[in-house]
Amino acid sequence: IKAVAPHKVMIAPGFEPDGHAAESQNRSRLVYGTGNEYRLMYRNFREQFAKQNVTNAVFVLDLSSNAHNTAFVFPELYPGDEYVDWIFFNLFQSKKQTMAKGNCTTIATTQYKMLELQLSTGVIKDALKPWGVGAWGTMNSTFGDPKDGYPAQPIPTADRQLCLQQMAAVFADRQHFGRLKASIYFDSLNSLISPNPQTPYPSAELAPTLRSLLHLPVFAANDNGSATL
Repeated sequence: IKAVAPHKVMIAPGFEPDGHAAESQNRSRLVYGTGNEYRLMYRNFREQFAKQNVTNAVFVLDLSSNAHNTAFVFPELYPGDEYVDWIFFNLFQSKKQTMAKGNCTTIATTQYKMLELQLSTGVIKDALKPWGVGAWGTMNSTFGDPKDGYPAQPIPTADRQLCLQQMAAVFADRQHFGRLKASIYFDSLNSLISPNPQTPYPSAELAPTLRSLLHLPVFAANDNGSATL
């Protein structure tokens, strides 16, 4: 990372910590430690980078798409304003629109309000700290495992298109979502959208809608070649 300076590199020590903290994860195989252990680890990352005179690292706290349901653990996880440069939350449409995890407006709103709660209660003290949607996407099928009796089901294209339109509205709404300063569309195979039909699972029919989102005026507000809002 130091070798590519002055270019900035975002680093998320331990992704989605709310999904791996002992206080908020009840499946033992997914527990990586306590909230306090995560906080200490995150701070140690920062201190070790400083000792190596790395000046181009941007430290990110990246929360899972379920963070709004585990808001109680955020104060245990948060390393402190002086250690965290950006706060991200993830967001995935993994169900049909009629279900809670299918309506992207609902997910984005609940995630955003969770961080607003942390700001209003003083856990996050810096009101100018940038937030973003760290990884988001509309999935081509629901989670599922036949051996557990619920095989994965395709998510209708119309539902996925609506999710993209809902997120476009979120990013454009600077009055209610003004703290969002970045968007990173997740390109794993089950959420990938590509106009190239040779791409595995391209969902090419959604490419025009995603292209429209990426051409929102808000993405060109600073017009410096970055992907930030």
